[in-house]
Amino acid sequence: MLTLERKGLNLHVFPEKGSYSLRSIDNPHLYIEEAWLAYQLHQSLNVFAEFLQIKAVEALHLERPGKSHLAGFKIEYADRLHQVSFLVEIGLVEEFSMLLIRQSLINEGSKPVWPEKLFAGIIHQGKLGVGSAEMEPSFYTNGWQSWSPAAAYRLGEKQERSWMGPVSTPMICNPGTPITRRPNHFSSDMFACLGNLKSRMGLVAGYLSQKESFGSVESHVGRTCDLALWANSDGLRLDPGKSFQTDWASFSFTNLDDPLPFRLYLQSVSLENKVRDKAAAPLGWCSWYYYFQNVSEKDIRENLEEVARIRAAIPLNLIQIDDGFEKSVGEWMQFSPRFPNGLSPLADLITEKGFIPGVWLAPYIVEARSGLVKAHPDWLLKDRHGRHANSGFVWNWFGKALDLTNPEAAAYTDEVIRTAVQDWGFKYLKLDFLYAAAIAGRYQDPTFTRAQVLRRGLERIREAAGEQTQLLGCGCPLGSGIGLMDYMRISEDVSPEWEPSFMGQRAIFRHELDMPSARNAIRNIISRSELDGHWWGNDPDCLLVREDCKLSLPEIHSLATAIGMTGGAMLVSDRMPTLSDERREIIQALIPVIPSQPHVLDFFERKDPCMLKHSLQNSVGSWPILAAFNWENKPRDILIRADAWKFHTGKDWIAREFWSGEIYTWHGDLLMKQIAPHGVRLLTIHALSGKAIYLGSEFHFSQGFEVKSWLEDARSIKFSISLGRSARGKAFLWLPKSPAMLTQDGLELPWEATNFENVYAFAAKINGQSQFELLYAA
Repeated sequence: MLTLERKGLNLHVFPEKGSYSLRSIDNPHLYIEEAWLAYQLHQSLNVFAEFLQIKAVEALHLERPGKSHLAGFKIEYADRLHQVSFLVEIGLVEEFSMLLIRQSLINEGSKPVWPEKLFAGIIHQGKLGVGSAEMEPSFYTNGWQSWSPAAAYRLGEKQERSWMGPVSTPMICNPGTPITRRPNHFSSDMFACLGNLKSRMGLVAGYLSQKESFGSVESHVGRTCDLALWANSDGLRLDPGKSFQTDWASFSFTNLDDPLPFRLYLQSVSLENKVRDKAAAPLGWCSWYYYFQNVSEKDIRENLEEVARIRAAIPLNLIQIDDGFEKSVGEWMQFSPRFPNGLSPLADLITEKGFIPGVWLAPYIVEARSGLVKAHPDWLLKDRHGRHANSGFVWNWFGKALDLTNPEAAAYTDEVIRTAVQDWGFKYLKLDFLYAAAIAGRYQDPTFTRAQVLRRGLERIREAAGEQTQLLGCGCPLGSGIGLMDYMRISEDVSPEWEPSFMGQRAIFRHELDMPSARNAIRNIISRSELDGHWWGNDPDCLLVREDCKLSLPEIHSLATAIGMTGGAMLVSDRMPTLSDERREIIQALIPVIPSQPHVLDFFERKDPCMLKHSLQNSVGSWPILAAFNWENKPRDILIRADAWKFHTGKDWIAREFWSGEIYTWHGDLLMKQIAPHGVRLLTIHALSGKAIYLGSEFHFSQGFEVKSWLEDARSIKFSISLGRSARGKAFLWLPKSPAMLTQDGLELPWEATNFENVYAFAAKINGQSQFELLYAA
């Protein structure tokens, strides 16, 4: 037995048994016992290290990214039957509490072998402790790519799956991750968290990168739970003398009540992938959700002119042309008749008007009717029967995928990217359907895993685009884009409808979580909010506010709240010249973007979280913003319980709801009645303490982020409001005594008492920044 202790963890490795145990020093109920190490070769059962001959055991000391270090052991096993060596590196990080494992297979025979999986840990039921002897499990599952559902499931629930099989499965499911169908059986991609709602502790298991293989997690939960973590090597051909090495697998314990429960894991992934500095969140306009594939050059020019005209009030900085400009998906150098001048003149015009020009591309997928299918059939990925591999149902037909192990196909994608950036002049690329490079198929070069194919393809894109070009990944397996993408779509496509539909049919698609809809987008926006700022800037997809879509106003408020509260990119996708002033005010309310990563209070309790809390702080002080969502199809009362929302019960509170303007006062719990179907209540909360309170305004949904200075004494309050844009609306103050006079930039400003005691309102027009002074009555 080999023993190691670091940062509150105790590791025991049993080379002769091919297993290890991990235990928290501080909590005896946090442990992994007898996690087995194994691998699987093509058409064979699992090969457990326990039954292999030990060739060597030695100490391991590695310098890790971010100036961290790993201490542990290196164990090499010999598999005489298959003539391979199995190398295991296992240890504890010196600087923080995490177990890391990396494995390698070396072909020492004279014939190829085809590895399928390498298991970093197979943990049987009864061998896993998550904080207490009593177990109430919650399993957070992360979907494979942008559109794949992410959610937490509880005991007795089934993981929601698409019923559409080959229509959607190739798009949203990693072929190496089991599709579970039974209650209490769950799977996840790259990482997962097995939590215990009794102890409020959890085990985070996953891989720190997906450069070499796509990682999978599987668990059967109950009063005791099992868990398996493995790297998919996809049956790649491992030739004699060659080796395959996995990415680093990790295990760590977490507190479920931490506002950022995945923080340690996400930070470790960030270090491993040398994540780029987070770029400022783009504020922009996108053509897709109004014009779809029918967009024209005239439409782009019309919206560009309007966005430029209203820029003082809605300061967008990006104009992104989406799908519809090209002759067909795959024929990127030829244009639709609706774009007779191509894209270069539009990119020039967008730049001249002071905006970043952006364009949509789908470099790895080919539309069935594209001329590229006939011109270069050898570029397309085939299945094991020699037919075109199925990349899912797209553009009303089954799409084709490029085989990036074909050098000519890979070179073509390089050319497309270079043309868009260097010749057309685009500085922002939305890269869609990226999963297509990593679907199941028979690659022309079988010595690569699917993850290696995609990662190397994305590295080529980054090189071709240049470091200064902003890249947004979409439809992308999440781990593959870390360190390469500036932004990443983390949700299903939004839609002008609340629930999914296709060809006017809604009933049979209502429960499809991977189809475009506002509901599906909001769910993943919330469930993946913690990724923002750790791996990239989150892209929650577009905000839709127009009157002529099928979303109700409460549903639009829910979408705007989810986008605003999570702090990622903010793009609108309406026909801008036709928007009413009232709908434009919804867009304005989200600018500027606030800091990201709210606390999702019921993250592990519900697969559709409805409780978000964000804490902001500036010169006014600190205050929380609460968002309570109603996911039901009927009006619903929502009780804001002080303990659930983590407030002190012994105080008097006052709140203003942003969308309705309602003001609440209470002591203890707050009951909000009849929230509309799919609606939301967005509250700022303040404790009544006898001091003046800035209750909020119609300027910004945070109701306080706009205040840049606040100086209060017994006689007056001096404060400033700055939004980086022009604004018009009312602001609200709770005052301990009556005001005598209010001025804005030295000019007297009217104010009025409201129906609430001690609450006063004033209307103001802000151009950039304004200084206010309120004098109390003597």
